[in-house]
Amino acid sequence: MSQIRATLVELTENKPLHILKFKLHTQTITLLSLELPPNISINNSYILQIKATDIALSKQHNKEISISNQLNATILDIECSKLLCSITLDVEGVKIESIVLKTSIQQMNLHIGEALVALIPATKVSIC
Repeated sequence: MSQIRATLVELTENKPLHILKFKLHTQTITLLSLELPPNISINNSYILQIKATDIALSKQHNKEISISNQLNATILDIECSKLLCSITLDVEGVKIESIVLKTSIQQMNLHIGEALVALIPATKVSIC
């Protein structure tokens, strides 16, 4: 489970849904939720959680998909087993992990130090 500390900058409510926007330095992370923690407020810092298997990877930003969180990242490490690879990413000084199929990593020809985009659906981000 990856954790990111970010600041809440926007909260939109349309019951029963809530859209929260967080800032991580220069990038925005969007969260879609049915429930909110008590006493949540703008300009406060929160720890966001994302499962490693919920982070997809792309070599470029894509405006033609419905995934709102497209974070610029750099590959720090790649560790592969027979079927899966764990990719450690640096997103503005924060380490997150993505777990993807080994064949996907091979097809994308990914290497340590390479810049890419971490794709995270807003429904897969949660607040600790």
